[in-house]
This record gives sequence, structure tokens and C-alpha cells, in this order.
Amino acid sequence: MTVRDPSPSDRLRQGVPHMIPRSFPALGDRGGGARHRPADRRPDRAAPPGGPSAGHPLPAFLRARRLRSGLSQEGLAWRLDVSTRTVSNWERGQHGVDPRRVADLAAALALTREEERELAGLAGSRTPAARPAPAPETPHPGDPAGFAREWHRGFRDVGMPAYLRDPAWRLLACNAAYTRLFSGVARVPEAIPRENLARFICLHPDAPRLLADWYEGWLVPLLCEISDDLRAAPPRSPLYALLKAVLARPEIARAWRTEVPARAAARIRSAAAPEPAAPRHIVHPDPAVGRAAVHVSSMVPQGLDGHRSVFWRLQSLEAP
Repeated sequence: MTVRDPSPSDRLRQGVPHMIPRSFPALGDRGGGARHRPADRRPDRAAPPGGPSAGHPLPAFLRARRLRSGLSQEGLAWRLDVSTRTVSNWERGQHGVDPRRVADLAAALALTREEERELAGLAGSRTPAARPAPAPETPHPGDPAGFAREWHRGFRDVGMPAYLRDPAWRLLACNAAYTRLFSGVARVPEAIPRENLARFICLHPDAPRLLADWYEGWLVPLLCEISDDLRAAPPRSPLYALLKAVLARPEIARAWRTEVPARAAARIRSAAAPEPAAPRHIVHPDPAVGRAAVHVSSMVPQGLDGHRSVFWRLQSLEAP
């Protein structure tokens, strides 16, 4: 189910009222004419006194949270719009972190509120960088990085897995509940679930184990969604590169040729009386949850065509 978000925050709650925390901030804090300044243009702070690292806890903090999130240095750099060398310099203590980057790092690493405060202290700021209160009905200007920061502030503590993705299925932000689902998967650089969920579903060897009905419930619906998105994608969309990468696997190429057209024809036949989407299934790493049904809902953020804010409502199928 995909619905278009009519306004930044208050109306967003109307779409999935049982999912949205009351504390979720109104979006659009940059105003109608503001432009996003690439994070790499902000000067890095000097290294902590005493030379590189010098026992300073910031490099270890950043590296530990990045590894916990399953992100490579390249993946973290992409989310922050900085170079890989910048991330490497932070983790080696060659440069400090500008306090103005704290909110961006918190969103990219799915930090808790306590961890964000700790990071702010390590970066030399007593509290996370304050942001002016936005007008609740101001439309969001279409800034993915700004939206990701606000999204993370609103959804990081939500119990259900949730993530924000771009048109090529690259994750701009996700919460801790989503990260926990993949805590036991092997690290495969081209299929990291915290970086690109579509690549994980199609290319990761652990995907069929974690996603219980991998072929019917996850792979084929993913390919159908990519097919739908391609109809509105510009000629040089990164979605084409994603499709080329996943179709390199013969099994997926065969599903693309056979299953996607069949599903499209079935949807046309049932257009008069569409059926609700069937739940998918996942094997949760927490034994108390075990095998669970996944009910997927998504929204399109205003001004960010092709992006999706996605929520997974889990229902344990294990006997109490």
C-alpha cells in the first residue's frame, strides 16, 4: 500500500496513525527557498590535542557504531555526502567532527537519543545542534538529507522496523528495530541491508534464510515494484544500474521475464476489486519473536518523488 503524503508532519500521522509517534516533528524546517549545502563543504575540526587519536574516544565511538550498523566507510560517506577519506580520518583521529554534523551522523548511524548526546559531547558540543522550530504547514523543500535527519528524529525509537529509501533503494535512514533484524547476517559488501535493501534481497546468500518466503513474498514483489518505478524514472536513473546488477543472477533474470509480466496481468484483471497485499514473512533473530508476518506500509514524502518511507508491522506467528 503506497499513499502520497499530503503535508510534512501532522497529515503524515493521518496515513498511519498507529505508527507515528506524537513527538514526530513537523518537517520542512529549511523553509521554501533554502538549499542543502553539501556536508563536505563544512570544515573539519582539528584533531584532538596530543596528535591523532591520543586516546580520544571519538574515533572508537564512530567506528563501533558504524560496524554495529553494518555500514562500510563508503556507505557512511555516501549518506553524509562526504568523501570516504573524511570518514577514515575521523575513525583514525586525524580530524575531529564538526558539531554541526552530529545530527547527520546520528541519522546515518541510527543512534539513540542517548548516543546522539554522547556523540555531541565527544564532538565538542554540549547538546546536539539545535534547529529552529519549523512552521507546521510549510511544505518540505525536497531536500533528502534534511528529510532524513527529521525522519530519524521521529522514528528512531519506534518499535517497528522502519527505513527511508531513495529511488534506487539506497537507505537514507533507518531505525534500531530495522538494524536488529539483520544483526546475524554475514557481511557481503555489495549487499549490505543497511545500505541497499534491494541488493540484500537479491544478492545476499543469507536472504532466503532470513526472509522466510523469499521468492514469492520478497523477490517477486520487489521486482514488480522496480518495474513500476521504472515507468516514471528518468533515462539516467540509478535504478537502471540496480536492475542490471540484480539481473546478473540467472534466477532473478528468469523471475523478471516470467513473474513480473504475470503479476502485472493479474493486477489488471483484478483492478475492479483489488485484494489487500498479503503479509510477507521473516525469521526474527529474537527467539521470543521467531517467525513473524510482516505487514508493509509505505508513504511518499512530499517533494521527494521516488523516495519511500517504509514501515514493517511484525506479528509473531510463534505459539505463546
